[in-house]
Amino acid sequence: MSRNLNQGILSSDFLYRDHQTDLIDSSLLRLLLRRQSRNYQIDSNFLNKYAAMSKTGLKSFIRDIEKIILHRSWQNIVSCETLTECLDQYFKNFNFSDGVAIALSGGLDSMVLLNYLLCKGVEVRPYSLRTGLAGYCESVEIAHFALEKAIQVQFIDFTADDFVKVLPAFLQTTETPIYNLHAVSKWLLAQEMRTRGEKLLVSGDGADQVMRGQNECDLYPLTQKSFSANQVQLLTPFAGAESLQFVKTHGPWSDKAPIRQLAKEFDIHVSAKKASYFPQTRFFDSCLEYSVHLLKSYFSEKGVQACVASQGSLMLEA
Repeated sequence: MSRNLNQGILSSDFLYRDHQTDLIDSSLLRLLLRRQSRNYQIDSNFLNKYAAMSKTGLKSFIRDIEKIILHRSWQNIVSCETLTECLDQYFKNFNFSDGVAIALSGGLDSMVLLNYLLCKGVEVRPYSLRTGLAGYCESVEIAHFALEKAIQVQFIDFTADDFVKVLPAFLQTTETPIYNLHAVSKWLLAQEMRTRGEKLLVSGDGADQVMRGQNECDLYPLTQKSFSANQVQLLTPFAGAESLQFVKTHGPWSDKAPIRQLAKEFDIHVSAKKASYFPQTRFFDSCLEYSVHLLKSYFSEKGVQACVASQGSLMLEA
């Protein structure tokens, strides 16, 4: 397997390039520490686009530093004619004799994967976050699905305060500000999997972007970094090499038709995915500003200082 720069449709791997020094590093903080001045300026244009959930390309939230995406190039990948064949190829090298954990949400992707594994005779241990927060929590839908399929789901209870408490650790690992705290749910789940001794977790992450042929995804890299930092291997078959090749050959599909077809075969019926991006609490109105503030404080502790933000920036001045 080799890796190419800025090619492909989805990746969790990237480096940072500093245009001031022409240096490259996998750590944003380490790259800033290599500057003679040891200071930086926040890119207000990036933040404004990010806050509006617009595409930000290869920019980072720091001016003059861009991301270099590392896309994987696989050799001798089996060309699959169906999504089921893709899943067969993806999972064939994993030994699930002791069962496997799976992240279950209220959407089709994880439910399709759970049914696929059950049909293969795999003992699954479904986990799902339960927050009880209106407009965000999907525990009722998941409980209904579990009742229909006669499976037991282990619900993990978290509050809005739990999201906020782990935000500093999440940001220090991902080095990326966030405009809502949904991404932090991945950190909470990863942390709980580590506590429970789970080494592997199957997830539907990446399905939306891969099936639709999109080459930008803010959440997928943050999700992978969250699990890696907690020493849990995240298995994302819909973002695997076989699925990527399948979409390249036969797709893409804006409605994720192959996944919907599998859902129909498995007799899965779910309500529309909730549109909310995060629990509706007062904190989240300033999530982007707060996360940048935390990152600036962390960088400052490590010896790197922010210059005064340019006029029109969303951020507080240093």
